[in-house]
Amino acid sequence: MKLIKHSGPTQKLVTTEEVMIGLGAEKIETNFIPGKSPISIFALRQFMAEHLHSTGGRPTLDIKASDRKKIALIKGDWDKIKQIAKKEKAAPGQLVAVLLHKILDNINLCDHLA
Repeated sequence: MKLIKHSGPTQKLVTTEEVMIGLGAEKIETNFIPGKSPISIFALRQFMAEHLHSTGGRPTLDIKASDRKKIALIKGDWDKIKQIAKKEKAAPGQLVAVLLHKILDNINLCDHLA
């Protein structure tokens, strides 16, 4: 069986900038960390945007909150939470509530309680 080899001219590669101009898009800067999922932070940002509302003061979560609880954190986690909360323009406690809610939402408790 004889292989077919293409010997004609190749097409010019399209750059990211050309695609952006063609689509009328604009570049959005993110702090992407290799090995970490940027999708999860965008999902968190979307959830926060949908549930945060302001009545003139600091924005609050538009969710029914239960009692406040004291929880222990692993060393360094509170600093990370504060950094993320600052970038997302939310209070650290609000961020923790949303993160915990989303994590628990993804756990099938029936599997763990059996």
